[in-house]
Amino acid sequence: MKKILIIEDDETLREALKISLTTEGFNVNQATDGEEGLQKIKSEKPDLILLDLVLPKKDGYHILYELQKKKWFENTPIIVLTVIDSDISKAETLSYGAIDYVIKSNLTIKEVIFKVKKVLSE
Repeated sequence: MKKILIIEDDETLREALKISLTTEGFNVNQATDGEEGLQKIKSEKPDLILLDLVLPKKDGYHILYELQKKKWFENTPIIVLTVIDSDISKAETLSYGAIDYVIKSNLTIKEVIFKVKKVLSE
């Protein structure tokens, strides 16, 4: 069973993703801030990370930078889910190793699940 870590401070979105991904057969864990997210990445070694950029304690950029700098889990796909609709932000996160950059308001939960399944089946 593939493990997914959701690092998201919005409780409604985090729970909706968790329920939908669990229903699809994934083992899902979650973190509500960047510090907890980094700790869970190290301890749980997820197969895929769904990462918000705007987080308490440590933002998503910091998490991406730390993972790239220390070469932790460099083969772990990271999909950024954010409200930041910016080409500069997108370019920065992709340069730090994210494989996709999704604007939250542009996608449904079902579409996020589709992206996750596609990435994990490759």
